[in-house]
Amino acid sequence: SAEQAMDLFCNVVAVLGMPRTSSSSAAGSEDLCVAAISTLREILHTLPPAHAINLRSDAMLPILGYCVSLLMGVAHAEAAAGTLGSKSLRAAALRALHALVVAVNDPDTLAF
Repeated sequence: SAEQAMDLFCNVVAVLGMPRTSSSSAAGSEDLCVAAISTLREILHTLPPAHAINLRSDAMLPILGYCVSLLMGVAHAEAAAGTLGSKSLRAAALRALHALVVAVNDPDTLAF
């Protein structure tokens, strides 16, 4: 259902928003981030248009903005890390951001 799809979207965004560590478990943290981004992208790709319209609802605007912010933050952090940053993580975040823009398909909603 549309409600379940939006709940899943929100839960994956919440996982993506978990703080990333820079300690010895950094690889596990990066793996979790990659998994969350990949899952988010798959949700957006498989979301039927009838359900995707719910992304534009007033109730979803804060989580939508948070998701955009998180994806941009991941891409920026990896780019700023230079050669130490993960190119695959940065690319995954940008691909997920693209999928989000395509799924929302409304410039006014994305302008928040």
